[in-house]
Amino acid sequence: NIFCDNMVLQRDVTGRIYGTADEGEVITVTIDGAESSATTVDGEWTVEIPPHTAGGPYTMQVQGNNRETIHNIMYGDVWLCGGQSNMEYQLLKIMNRGQYSDRLAEVRALSNVRMLIIKHVAFTELQDTIQIYTETDTTVHWFLNGEDGYDKFSAVGYVFGTELNDLYDVPIGLISADRGASKVEAWMSPEALEAAGRSYGKTWYKGMIAPIQRFPIKGVIWYQGEANAKSVNSATIYANTFKIHIQYWRDEWGSGD
Repeated sequence: NIFCDNMVLQRDVTGRIYGTADEGEVITVTIDGAESSATTVDGEWTVEIPPHTAGGPYTMQVQGNNRETIHNIMYGDVWLCGGQSNMEYQLLKIMNRGQYSDRLAEVRALSNVRMLIIKHVAFTELQDTIQIYTETDTTVHWFLNGEDGYDKFSAVGYVFGTELNDLYDVPIGLISADRGASKVEAWMSPEALEAAGRSYGKTWYKGMIAPIQRFPIKGVIWYQGEANAKSVNSATIYANTFKIHIQYWRDEWGSGD
């Protein structure tokens, strides 16, 4: 359900489009003249699509027993914006934003910045799909820059993404997956927690990160640590735990260093 109108796909890497269907159903994905297929196994399918340079917009057809069409797709760089409240803090809440009204008006006009806000959900079991926050409804939604609700996105993430787009003229996709007061352990996979000698029951990882780790991204910007620094002992533990967190996210996304 991350796949919908206005999405950004990571450029220059093999893409992965995935979902669920009836056992044995053949799914064919077509975008910009390239056609790729896969067969549904155990109710799930993953279609790998060839690398593509930055650009767009494109239309994607996903054909099985039914057909889905996804419009206005761009290829560019996709960044995950993660952490706690300093990352979650919304653009509309910046107290002195009036001082930057001219610059905000300039970057609001950048048409190739798209944003996805993942709803805050924690689970004890790994989830297959994410829940998406929108201003008007509960359907999956990538915000276009400047449209109603865009300023509910992370202020840090928004400034980061619009600066990249302005500097390099490459479409930018931003995914907000953050939660105020969260500890790093809440963002770690069960395997990473075990490697760090830590434990955590209901985690944001299971509801907000695990469902999208097959979706290729350029990288992560991270703003977190305060919740793990309430004592010298917890800060010392964090120094090791955070390194393990980074390595496991890289491994789980298959992104290397």
